[in-house]
Amino acid sequence: MDVFSDNLSALINTSDFSNPNLLGLRILKDISVIAHTLKYDVSSEKSLEILSNVLLNGHYFGESYKAASCLSSGRCNDNGGILSIVNRIEPQKKSLMISLEIVSYCNVRCPLCTNDKQSGKDYYLHGKIMPFPVFKKIWDDIGQYTGMLILVGQGETFLHPDIYKILDYVKPTPVHIDTNGNAMIDAERVIGSSVKRLLFSVDGVDQRTYGKYRVGGDFEKALDNMRGMVAAKKKARTGPDIVWKFILFKHTEPYCDEFKRLGREIGVDEISYTSCVVSPDNYEGLIREFMPVGISHQDKAIKYIDFANRTVGMNDMHDSPYCQAGLFNPHIRVNGDINICCSSYDPVGNVLEGGFFKNWNNPEYVRQRKQSLANRYALPECRACSRIQLNFGHLFDGTVMEYQKPAEPDPDRTLWVDDLKIEPDYLAYLEENGLTKDINYFKARGVISDAISPPPAGAAAVRGNGMDDAAVQP
Repeated sequence: MDVFSDNLSALINTSDFSNPNLLGLRILKDISVIAHTLKYDVSSEKSLEILSNVLLNGHYFGESYKAASCLSSGRCNDNGGILSIVNRIEPQKKSLMISLEIVSYCNVRCPLCTNDKQSGKDYYLHGKIMPFPVFKKIWDDIGQYTGMLILVGQGETFLHPDIYKILDYVKPTPVHIDTNGNAMIDAERVIGSSVKRLLFSVDGVDQRTYGKYRVGGDFEKALDNMRGMVAAKKKARTGPDIVWKFILFKHTEPYCDEFKRLGREIGVDEISYTSCVVSPDNYEGLIREFMPVGISHQDKAIKYIDFANRTVGMNDMHDSPYCQAGLFNPHIRVNGDINICCSSYDPVGNVLEGGFFKNWNNPEYVRQRKQSLANRYALPECRACSRIQLNFGHLFDGTVMEYQKPAEPDPDRTLWVDDLKIEPDYLAYLEENGLTKDINYFKARGVISDAISPPPAGAAAVRGNGMDDAAVQP
């Protein structure tokens, strides 16, 4: 066993490997330096086998697949089983996290969402619900494969008239639900279901900050629903994890400290920050209006948005050619169409036509599943995805596991994230409305200079208004 393989075997037992983070990646990079090389020859079968198995155990499926694919047939066993996972003809029982869209219409109009026609493309089927008999037929088919049911789509799940019948029918399968909190939610019935995680997407600390993006939404109604869920859970002494997700937009990022305070007051189990997800399909003007600009450079995953090539360029730490969503996270739309993940718009079949098992093995599903895992840049919808990939990716660039990077960005139709600043009209809005907190926040992060806007009399620029950089990492 060589030094690199030996150290990788030791790394698998560390918390940094099982919980991928920056430190874990640095450790791996240090190990590669110790080994002096990552460029394994195909003839180095033992190293490739160990590398594949260790990566598989760490849930780095893409890299593991690429390493196992380099093994010579008959000379070395794929002990970890990654090739059988990828090439299997049937999903293992309870192995999938299936996302199921039971409603495709919503009660708020979020400008960057593909469910809002302002965003550029109208991919989704507006004004539709999945009738309960249809849901029942689909669940009777997919239930055997479903380890976690994710009731999420481009609509508001709690608008479904039979939502509680659906929750009763899928018991005891664990369920995850995302909600904007603006529908009627029967807290006691949710508590009595198998919902394990209930995530409220409420992006603001008052109606002004909330309503700018959640257009038509009621901030107090969303908070009341969260309070009701917390109270019901305390009374029952059981229930789902209640999560308040706060999306960082340009107009919300100065308010993370208030968000944390409100979360503690309400008593949610978890507060979560995440950066807004953007796509080349969004208008550039909308991206400029909503994308956060004050977060420090190292916290930004996106490097550029190339509208000509429909590509989102990721910064190196987040850049990876591999995505495992196609292996474990199929998305079924309200009309039964199957996508390999919730970010894909190119159906690979329809669950109502032949069932899930038949579609899992159809040529298009197999092609997309393998392609997203081996080199997601070969799929247009994957190139446009700005979701962070938690794997090593770029560390293997230049080896036998190399991949084809996307085309160089078109300079005439590319938005570079580092160039985003506070524009004069937005600065004027902040000043006219006396929003000194926002102004001080952006000054502290260098996106507003004193030369552009003198500080209000008596105002002091407080870095982050008491918020440290670590608190806003997506």
